[in-house]
Amino acid sequence: MFRTMPPALRVFDLSGGIRYYSSGTRQIVEYQNPAGKILRDTVSLQYLCKKRKLGFDHIRLLPPDRILINTEEGFSVLRLDRIRENSERKGFAPLIRHVYLTGAADSLVFSSFCQSHSPHPLVLSPKNNSLRFEFASPSFGLDDEWDKTCYMLENYDKNGWMTHLAGSRAKEYTKLQPGKYVFRIRNSFGESSIPVIVSPPWYETTLAYFAYALAALVLLSAATLAVDRISKKRAEKKARQIEETRLKQQMKKDLEEKANDLAASTLEVLHKNEIIRKIHNSLNDLTPYLSGDKDGEQILQTLRVSIQMGIEDNDVWKRFQSNFDIVHSGFLSQLEKQFPELNQTERRICVYLKMGLRSKEMAPLLNMTYKSVEMTRYRIRKKMGISRSDNLASLLDRISRESRLE
Repeated sequence: MFRTMPPALRVFDLSGGIRYYSSGTRQIVEYQNPAGKILRDTVSLQYLCKKRKLGFDHIRLLPPDRILINTEEGFSVLRLDRIRENSERKGFAPLIRHVYLTGAADSLVFSSFCQSHSPHPLVLSPKNNSLRFEFASPSFGLDDEWDKTCYMLENYDKNGWMTHLAGSRAKEYTKLQPGKYVFRIRNSFGESSIPVIVSPPWYETTLAYFAYALAALVLLSAATLAVDRISKKRAEKKARQIEETRLKQQMKKDLEEKANDLAASTLEVLHKNEIIRKIHNSLNDLTPYLSGDKDGEQILQTLRVSIQMGIEDNDVWKRFQSNFDIVHSGFLSQLEKQFPELNQTERRICVYLKMGLRSKEMAPLLNMTYKSVEMTRYRIRKKMGISRSDNLASLLDRISRESRLE
């Protein structure tokens, strides 16, 4: 029972043939099996050596099969039924003795001498995700049990149970992903296990996902507001376009009215000048009848001058020119800018050509003969540097387009 006798030893005789030995190095319980054979458990109580203080021992039997043992921290209860049961067993399940974090320096995170199942999981940070499990077999004298020992890390070993390697008492796993695992080891007599939880990094935690959801909600709200603003701007833009279209249509209508007024005033001038020209010709027919009558000739001359002034009156032309520039976007200004050598009569012919009038229609408006209008058109071509084969109306259309661009 003792290789060397301890310096101090206390023996407690309990009822039922039970005896308890207490020293600084060993804690032993002695009992009888049903056959009357005396048995001793010298292993299960070793952990009590450091928890008891010699000289203050107090051990008491609690019928039918409990032993109450005092310790520095309180009391421990020894179950004799379990001890008797274990004494009849041929072997025990393997024990997970130690668990280390592996890395630059190993760090012990779990240690056990008797528990086959850990009630609390090992919770590890994302960086400490490499482990080494060390295990032992308490089945003394049954070395062949190692050949029957298998291990597995649930949620990691896809092939299930792995056969234990001869001569090895540890298994290492590196770079475990966040999640829940259970390390299991078993033999013919039972199984031991310890749960392990590798925590996810902060950006994969529930709080992080909540923050992501909140951020997504904020972004969605911002996107909704942005879409609303864009829709509002589009609606405003569409409203402006509609208003611009309406204004353009109104402007076009106003221009058409101006053009109609311009055409009406032109026809009015044409009709007036035609009547005045007829009157002027009629006055010329009266000249032979007033020969020698100085007063009559004086009156006739005065009428001729008045008629001529009426035909050449510039007020109608100024009004006409103003309306024409409004309708044709500064055509006359552009014409004068490109061809400053054109005189007023030549510019008026250009305007009438732009309106689509022919030489015969221009003659009474200008108080000129048809031939004079044709000669003036020839001079216009010469000043503009175009040949007789070139279309003068096309050149005037180009000038009109340039005036609109400016």
